[in-house]
Amino acid sequence: MAQWKLAQLEARQLLLDEQHKLETEMREKEFKTEMARLQMKKEIIDAQEEVGICALESQCSQVDDDHALERRSLQSLNIESQTLHQKMEKFFSSEFPVDCCNHKSEPQKLDENLVNQDLKTVDVDNEVRVNRKVTKEQTTQNLGDNVHTEKSELHRILERQTLLMERQQATVERFTTGMVLPKREFLHFDGNPVNYTRFMRNFELNVENRVQETSVKLSFLIQYTSGKAREAIENCVILPADEGYAKAKEILRKNFGQKHIIVRAFVERVTKGPQIKPGEPDKLMQLARNMRNCLLNSTQLNYKADINAMDTLSKIVKKLPSYLQAKWAERSGTLIGCDIEPEFQHLTEFVEKNASTANTIFGKLVGAKPDDDNKNKFRPRIANKGTLGVTRYTETQTSETRQC
Repeated sequence: MAQWKLAQLEARQLLLDEQHKLETEMREKEFKTEMARLQMKKEIIDAQEEVGICALESQCSQVDDDHALERRSLQSLNIESQTLHQKMEKFFSSEFPVDCCNHKSEPQKLDENLVNQDLKTVDVDNEVRVNRKVTKEQTTQNLGDNVHTEKSELHRILERQTLLMERQQATVERFTTGMVLPKREFLHFDGNPVNYTRFMRNFELNVENRVQETSVKLSFLIQYTSGKAREAIENCVILPADEGYAKAKEILRKNFGQKHIIVRAFVERVTKGPQIKPGEPDKLMQLARNMRNCLLNSTQLNYKADINAMDTLSKIVKKLPSYLQAKWAERSGTLIGCDIEPEFQHLTEFVEKNASTANTIFGKLVGAKPDDDNKNKFRPRIANKGTLGVTRYTETQTSETRQC
């Protein structure tokens, strides 16, 4: 009985030793995991230093290192698990059968105790195995979570670094483009409403969007105006910067930039002036360009009432050559026959088409006078010795014929 208790105590002692060994190995695994995490952080810091030189190469190498570290950690856990399992099996296979053989001569009661002891031993073995399995799964999960967290942090760092590099590259490209392209052209405004829209767009692009200080914007606005436009806004400098700049733009808009003022200026450009003669194709082409500009600006401003007025169309038709007036009468009659009211756009397209035709080599011959320079011209002259002679002159040759 004493020997059986002694054997039982020794078996428990061995189990406690093995459990202590397992706990020690688990602490070693945790230590290795912590070392791996610290090593990974060190690699991340090294990668951050090198990513500015070659971001893509560093990203690929770091991802490979992460996968290799994860595989090595999992392999290490598997090896240690297999080693521990082999030790446990060796221990239980070598110790307990000997004790059971030494006590075969004991009574039936001892055999029952041995059976109970074996059952307890199996329970302890199963508990140890379950604990080992759970601990292994937890360790693997924790290691995977740490690796995933570090990889996510690395990806965020690489994405931020890539974004900074793209912005830097864009800045360099803009600077290089600015050096290669010609110098910006700054338009000036003299108070002509026709040029107001183009001037304000050019000023907003080249000055307002590039300058931060309002006082500087006001200074440039006064600098790029002249005539009555400058007289209207030059006293705005006595106001505070923000108020003065806003007031200057408002003055220019009210005096030169209202819709009806701009459209009226374009209409006067195409209606005033003498009638174009058939032999003046350049003036006809200029009229076509002015009409197209008038149509574009009126459409952009959504103000077509003045240009489609019958009075405006009549004044433009009176400026056309006589042969085009007849053609337009025919064209407008066709439109009216189709229940379409003639508008400024119809007249613009008509003038553009005929202006292009008039500027061809044969169109310039319309209205030209016939060339009479090739006709022979004769003039009498008195020949020597009282003889009357006639000299014939032509443009290609000169001959002298003496008649008796």
